[in-house]
Amino acid sequence: MKKQLPIFLMQLSAAFFLLSSCVKEVPADYPLSLNPGPDFTVPDPANSAKYEFISVNGACSDAVVEGAYTVGKAADATNFIRVTVYVTRTGTWTMKTPVVNGVSFAGQGTFNDTGLQPVKLLASGTPVRAQTYNTTMTAANGNCSTTFTCEQP
Repeated sequence: MKKQLPIFLMQLSAAFFLLSSCVKEVPADYPLSLNPGPDFTVPDPANSAKYEFISVNGACSDAVVEGAYTVGKAADATNFIRVTVYVTRTGTWTMKTPVVNGVSFAGQGTFNDTGLQPVKLLASGTPVRAQTYNTTMTAANGNCSTTFTCEQP
């Protein structure tokens, strides 16, 4: 029994060391948050617009992803999503997507009219892998998704 305890403790220590030393390497320019930049502000909820996506089976009916997404090349002003929303209350709006493959989309503004209104979400970040990815936007009536493709340089 006395010999088994030190062996068990050694095995436990080795397992702890192996599990705690496994770290995924993340590129230095990989965006680790959804913060799209210093000019991005959170609107006052009392003045917030209410809007809904026009979606078909969870996909945005008219979402268009613009620009070329190339592995290792940072997104610029030519990279964005255009989508139409149905506004039921005017006011300020803010929308952002999660980071997918190093890229996220975000936008904000003010809806001055109700009805159908265009929204533009600018891309930020740098694609990491070449593949087609799904990204999701959220509004009062739920989520709406679209795809974007990242290619090799």
